Amino acid sequence: MLADYAIIGAGPSGLAMARALQKVGVSVDGYEAAADVGGLWDISNPRSTMYESAHLISSRTTTEFAEFPMNSTVDYPGHRTLKQYFDDYADAFSLRELFTFNARVTSVTRTEDGLWDLTAVTPDGEITRTYRGVILANGTLAEPNIPLFQGEFSGELMHTSEYKSPSQLSDRRVLIIGAGNSGCDIAVDAVHHAASIDMSVRRGYYFVPRYLFGRPSDTLNQGKPLPRPMKQFIDTRLLRAFTGDPVKFGFPKPNYKIYESHPIVNTLILNHLGQGDLRIRADIDHFDGSTVHFVDGSSDDYDTVLLATGYTLDYPMVPREYLHWNGAAPSLFLNIFTPDFNG
Repeated sequence: MLADYAIIGAGPSGLAMARALQKVGVSVDGYEAAADVGGLWDISNPRSTMYESAHLISSRTTTEFAEFPMNSTVDYPGHRTLKQYFDDYADAFSLRELFTFNARVTSVTRTEDGLWDLTAVTPDGEITRTYRGVILANGTLAEPNIPLFQGEFSGELMHTSEYKSPSQLSDRRVLIIGAGNSGCDIAVDAVHHAASIDMSVRRGYYFVPRYLFGRPSDTLNQGKPLPRPMKQFIDTRLLRAFTGDPVKFGFPKPNYKIYESHPIVNTLILNHLGQGDLRIRADIDHFDGSTVHFVDGSSDDYDTVLLATGYTLDYPMVPREYLHWNGAAPSLFLNIFTPDFNG
């Protein structure tokens, strides 16, 4: 007998979905392209974009599943602890047996009677099965966003998805394009290995320390959430008191309010800027060999340009019309359900 639903992906979201359906008695078949659970937190997974120094940027207590606390007292665990946590979670609730591993889903199509045909290449060959619904949990941090630039760079051009350890940048003049969480993590990680580190940015950021008043910052004000405008007003001033004004370190002033975009949970980057260990540069104008020209008219030579430019959403197994794409993202009810979802 076939299961009711298919789940594509056995990372944190896929496991959580499998457990949620398991608890209410809905049968599922899971498909995972890698050899084990954990998704990007499994650094041995060839598609993982994890790097050796990666840790949570949300605290353990706001990240762990409510029914399954982490077996750790560390506030911000590293990727190996997270991988073990997802292993333990899958074992505790017998979730592994719901998944077929090393199974790559190649297509999902709608049948005439409103069901879904899923085709996958598994260790036993290609299969096609029919389900009431399909849940996409194949992740959002796997397909690098590679911007187009004017000119050509003659040195090494790489994306943060290819970065694993600071030894890759040893003795190199490095320009990091983008200052999101990964870009700042890597800058801090590599600052004492590279010959130099510059960061090219085109907008301002808000920087949140991991600890406020001796507690993980995301655990404050959990009991009685403040209205968003009030929280933005208070937190903007609180952060300025704790971290200072990022504009003084060379960043542009943000043209948006805090929490309208994901803040940077890394204040070590400000320490290194204050120590002169790295520099903030303007947005890119164009490349010319090993020389990078910036929009403010300045230029410099680099050995490596590292793109910290994020990721694109990608669901190659599903025809675009099924997800009602609007620009770079699907248009979904609650960002979860397609408009025609009927349970």
